[in-house]
Amino acid sequence: MVDPDLPDGLELRVDRYRFDDLCLRAWRMSLAESAGGPGPQDAPRNLVLLHGLGVSSAYYGRVALALARVGTVHLLDLPGFAAVPPPRDAAGIEEFAGLVDRWLRRQRLANVVLVGHSMGSQIVTEVLARDPGVATHGVLIGPPVNAQERSVGQQMVRLAQSSVRESRGTRAMALAGYRRTTVRWFRQVLPGMLRFPVEQRIADVDTPLLVVRGEYDRVAPREWTAMLTERAPDAWSAEIPGASHAVIYEHGREVAALIAEHAARPARGKRTEQAPDGEAPASADAHVAQGEPHAPGARDAQDSSARDSSAQDSDARDSGDAARVPHGSDA
Repeated sequence: MVDPDLPDGLELRVDRYRFDDLCLRAWRMSLAESAGGPGPQDAPRNLVLLHGLGVSSAYYGRVALALARVGTVHLLDLPGFAAVPPPRDAAGIEEFAGLVDRWLRRQRLANVVLVGHSMGSQIVTEVLARDPGVATHGVLIGPPVNAQERSVGQQMVRLAQSSVRESRGTRAMALAGYRRTTVRWFRQVLPGMLRFPVEQRIADVDTPLLVVRGEYDRVAPREWTAMLTERAPDAWSAEIPGASHAVIYEHGREVAALIAEHAARPARGKRTEQAPDGEAPASADAHVAQGEPHAPGARDAQDSSARDSSAQDSDARDSGDAARVPHGSDA
């Protein structure tokens, strides 16, 4: 990550895990209080971000930097994506959710806000439906798949229609992620994403939810996200003007502000909001920068319990601890 506007006191760390046949890479980002991070008087929050099909946690670069002012940010790269080794057998949303749930339980994180974009929002839904106590809040961004359009052809058309409203840089970021995902793995995961009944599972999620979409997101149309919000026991929705499906990349400031607002809100029923055009809600104090989280080293993932000691990936033994990123330097 190279950016002249990166704040002093930004710390990045990467750990690798193996749970049975499933591998996981976890980036951890935190910001010192002196650089605008949360202080000891603030309730500690852990914001866990899950990416979509074919891409990586790099999509969350801007959102993550903004959320580092709210709490510790954890960006997860799922099996088979971003050069994380895939398992021998195909994995679906349920398997990904089980992996994320095991990782969360192993970390013993407090005040977790679980965030997913696109396919990641399906994983968030499944995690919260099966294990309500693992997080205090959930956020679904551009959740697929519209129940009326559960075919490869229809989804490719919707993705293309959405990409027309996205920048060349966004398309380049997506293509870079796709190049790091094998065609075989993409084809193995896609059917499970198309079949996953998010509109049914969301009814089992008691955790307060925020459902976000971009104005021009054809993958997650307005009627579809409105229906999901209505079916959830406790949810509210927001639409970001001018945004499309890649809303987390091109409108990171607005997305981070909505997540921070949601994380500070107790359960209070349903409502719908629209982010002001071209600006974030007043509650946001977001720092935005572009780039993929990248750390010079990683240390061993520490066991939090003897029961999970066999889960650690033996390959994750790089030297170094936490990488403190000075102003304008490489990491």
